[in-house]
Amino acid sequence: MKKTESDGKGTWLLCLGCLFAIILAILVLFVQQISAELICYILCAGCIVLGLCFIMRFCLNKAYLHLHNYSLTIGLFLAILGICGLVQNAALTAVLGTIFGIYLLVLGLVLLQFSVQMKLLHRSLWVAILICAVLVIAASAVVLLRFQPVLDLLPDFSYWALLCGGALDLLALVAVSFGLRRFEKQTAAGDRVEEPLPSEPEPVSPPPDLSVADAAAPEAASFPTEAAAPGEPDAVPEQSDAPAPNGADNADTAATKAESIPQ
Repeated sequence: MKKTESDGKGTWLLCLGCLFAIILAILVLFVQQISAELICYILCAGCIVLGLCFIMRFCLNKAYLHLHNYSLTIGLFLAILGICGLVQNAALTAVLGTIFGIYLLVLGLVLLQFSVQMKLLHRSLWVAILICAVLVIAASAVVLLRFQPVLDLLPDFSYWALLCGGALDLLALVAVSFGLRRFEKQTAAGDRVEEPLPSEPEPVSPPPDLSVADAAAPEAASFPTEAAAPGEPDAVPEQSDAPAPNGADNADTAATKAESIPQ
């Protein structure tokens, strides 16, 4: 699976958002001197710093060469939003609960996406992540709709929900990362098993030995292939040039001497 630069940037932004939510919730819950106005100043300063990072990234990494890169737009939006929040801090403090509710809603939707990913990757952990996503989305609805029975029972409900939502998102991110790596390894192993083995070349038979066939041809020609037809005279055997035996030579010599004696 090929990873792009935008995938890594989105993951880093998610990690920073989760860490920011956790740190903010811890400051509000465990530091007594902190006030709502100070929280708004921290939020606005974080928006300005993040916007400047996007602007610098656009200018230094030659992002203007890419059609689908809107780092400059996002950076300017965050910076202007932070400046407006610093100017209108009192108005921002009045809607601080709504901002936390929207933050919780985003964290819950991210958990919901992680649950769907784990389900498609055939991991049993998707059920637990889905339950966490439903709980975080329900908590965001309580904060956004100002559900007073819960808010009266737990005055710091939004901060505790923000702390749990950020922590759950980080844990789910780690689980999905391991799930993706395991799925990639299994897919690669399956591709190697299904790959067909190279076929062996068929053996080539050697050409016939013509020298042996030529040597056997005269021997086959020395034997008669057809029998003599009936009524035809037998072939006269050829006389051999080899010398006759000694007994035959003596008989011929005696016959010659007998003819030469006068009667």
